[in-house]
Amino acid sequence: MDNSEKKILTIILAALLCLAVLVALLTGINLSRGKAAAKAELAEESPFPSAEIVVVTPTPSSDPVPSVSTESESSVSATPIQSASGTFSSDTGTHLNLTVNWTVTSSNAANTTIRFDFYIDSYSLNTASRNRGLTLQIGGASFSADTPPINVSSSSSVLTPLCSMDATIPTALLTCPLSVSASWHFGGSYGGSSMEYLTASGIISGA
Repeated sequence: MDNSEKKILTIILAALLCLAVLVALLTGINLSRGKAAAKAELAEESPFPSAEIVVVTPTPSSDPVPSVSTESESSVSATPIQSASGTFSSDTGTHLNLTVNWTVTSSNAANTTIRFDFYIDSYSLNTASRNRGLTLQIGGASFSADTPPINVSSSSSVLTPLCSMDATIPTALLTCPLSVSASWHFGGSYGGSSMEYLTASGIISGA
């Protein structure tokens, strides 16, 4: 092998060596990039699972949904009251008391109307008018009425009309004895006793 052939062979070997070095460098770069990416992914991972907010859109069900009845007591059918009436009074321990007379004036399966007449039982008495001076409570409902002035001069007991009112309640409430109370705002003294209100309580029944 002459000198020229040796030079050519040397050049070829040098070229191959350079190519090998270049390939090795490129492979190393790709490997380092892959390791860096893998490390970044591991660093981003949390040791605990992250919370995920899921919005669920409900779909209509083919099954019937039970409904809650909102039927009021006034629409419940009950036996109408044919006739009923009664009276009750307060007991203040003095000669001044509130007396209440009640009478069923109309009744059907749904509602019953009761007429209430209020009287003051007293001897001599002088009072001023009262704005909503009379309050009636029955069946969870409250009714009120204005009361007029009273001017009575008597040495014996006198029933003085105070006011009247009609109360309509569900007939079903009268299937059992029903408590009722009435209060009159007196706000004074009588027979040595100081009284703010006179209260009469009783029972109403359609039986």
